[in-house]
Amino acid sequence: MGSEDKKILDKRQWQGFDRLFIQNLSDEDAAKEMGFKSSESGRKAGYKQIKNLKNTLKEKAEKILDDKGIVFLNEDIDETDRPTKE
Repeated sequence: MGSEDKKILDKRQWQGFDRLFIQNLSDEDAAKEMGFKSSESGRKAGYKQIKNLKNTLKEKAEKILDDKGIVFLNEDIDETDRPTKE
C-alpha cells in the first residue's frame, strides 16, 4: 500500500495490516502485539478483534479496487518493465 492508501486506514487498522500482511504474523501474534485480549474463555487473545479488523481491511481493499481498479497497483512501473509477448 502506498502513502495515499495509508490515509484510508486509521492508525490501528494500519498497524493490523502491517502485522498481518507485511510482517506475516499469525492472527494470535498480531493480536498479542496490538494488546488485544479475549473476554471469552477458550478463545485465543484478540480472536474477535482480529476477525473484525480483517473484515474492515477487506471492505476497504474492495472499495479501493472498485474506485481505482487493479491498474493502480502498477502505477510506478514504466512500460519497459512490463513483459512482452513473443
